[in-house]
Amino acid sequence: MSLSDDADSVQNLRDRIYELETALERCEFQLRIEEVKKQIRSTVAGMVSEGDWQCIAEDSHRLLSTLIRLDALSICLFDAIDSESCHYYSVYKSGQKNYKAEMKAPAIRQAFASGTPVYRRDRSEITRVDGSYMTRYAGSIVDVPFSGGTLAVNSIREHAFSKADIDIIVQFCAVLDEGFNRLTAIRHVREQDKQLSEARQVDSVGILAAGVAHNFNNILQAIMGNIYMAKLNASSEQQRSFIEEAEMAGERAAKLVRQLRLSVQPSVLNEKHPIDPTEYVNDTIELARDTFDRAIEVKLDLNSDIPMITTNPSLFEQIILNVLLNARDAVIKSANDYGRTPRIDIRMSTGSSPVEATDANYLRIDIIDNGCGMDSATQQRIYDPFFTTKGPSATGLGLSTVRKILEDQGGHMLCESSLGERTHFSIYMPLGFDSEVEEDNNLTVLVADGEEIVRNSTRSILEHHGYNTLIAGNSQEAIEAFRLHRPDLLLLDLSISDGPESDPFTTIQHMDPAANILVFVGEEDALSPEILDADPLIIRKPYLASELLAMVRQATDA
Repeated sequence: MSLSDDADSVQNLRDRIYELETALERCEFQLRIEEVKKQIRSTVAGMVSEGDWQCIAEDSHRLLSTLIRLDALSICLFDAIDSESCHYYSVYKSGQKNYKAEMKAPAIRQAFASGTPVYRRDRSEITRVDGSYMTRYAGSIVDVPFSGGTLAVNSIREHAFSKADIDIIVQFCAVLDEGFNRLTAIRHVREQDKQLSEARQVDSVGILAAGVAHNFNNILQAIMGNIYMAKLNASSEQQRSFIEEAEMAGERAAKLVRQLRLSVQPSVLNEKHPIDPTEYVNDTIELARDTFDRAIEVKLDLNSDIPMITTNPSLFEQIILNVLLNARDAVIKSANDYGRTPRIDIRMSTGSSPVEATDANYLRIDIIDNGCGMDSATQQRIYDPFFTTKGPSATGLGLSTVRKILEDQGGHMLCESSLGERTHFSIYMPLGFDSEVEEDNNLTVLVADGEEIVRNSTRSILEHHGYNTLIAGNSQEAIEAFRLHRPDLLLLDLSISDGPESDPFTTIQHMDPAANILVFVGEEDALSPEILDADPLIIRKPYLASELLAMVRQATDA
């Protein structure tokens, strides 16, 4: 073998040794990277709150400094890509700080939005992307995204970071993802625990409130019943005036209880009972006057002796208010376009419907505005869901909802309008029964209620209007009185039941499947599935005497 061959072999051996040494260095460096990731992962695993990010930033600065040359490091956290502010956790050679500030660096948004690192290699790029103020602190910056924000690594030197350096930071951010996801999970669990705790507190308050409401309703019922009887027997106009003031206060209290119940029990929207439509229309108009522009004249013209109707009070108010809101918008536009004084007229009367072939009686409510009116094409679409002429802020569901409510209750609505002139809506609701029919003195009503003051006031009202009455104070008395006397109507407060074995409603229904039962329930009471399946007539305490008499007539006429 020649000397030249020996030299080539030695060189090849040296090259091989160099390759092995380089590979070994790469392996050792990768092991160092893995060890650094292991250490930061250990810190991340102990995170329990947002404040731990400062500790993560400090450890990240210390550990990454063993792998790449850096002068400062900052973790930027924000909730969404369009957030106007973010929380910075920064570490640099002379100290550290964390603060919340407006997001000034577009590169942070760009990195987070794209999911890829954004590297500004020198001060000219920093000036172009971030602004010249950053060149006081850095000659090169790289922002690498993770789930909750970005990790920014700065160097005072330009062109400080290689592709390998950026790859290391990307691996490091994968561990930060774990920390962010951990805190997100912890926050979610805490929120669920908080919601569960609040729900339990609400349940406890609800149970307490239900007990208070039950007693309050019975007391209010007795007060209202006795006020009604006192008004009937007033010996002077002055006495009657005082009593009527007390009666109005009682009615306001009853309405307040119903409104509170509606806010926590939306299921009441399925319930119907007799109401005085004049009272509810007046209340809705007062609400309109208080909330509409003062320049709008709202006039009410009532026919005398408007009868009771059977409906859901909240839905009835919704019908009137929705049409009034349309009228308000129309007259405001008309005032702007034509200079008219905005005016809305409301009229109430009874009679037949022009679109019904029967002679059935309806409550008719006319709402007329002097607004901008509608052309025929618009009138054909006013009941279409989501159709609106009011722009993107409107839902287009008002009149379609009104028509659906009316149809569900056997009513309907007509519309007449002329473009540039006015709009006239006519609402028709079935009266259901004749409120002028005299009570039948031969009818016997059994009043079963656990509160003596409620029994007595209800009994007085019924007897004054010609009914024969029986009373029962508990479930056994109610069952026995029904068995012995078989009354024409049972007024039953469900709360007198002592348990499933002595449930008067079920027992009496088994005794006489045709039994005529009108159920009393408090505003706080929920009806059992068995009661709902039987579909009895229901009246909720506290009720007005007029509502009670109307329901009794409806029950005995059925």
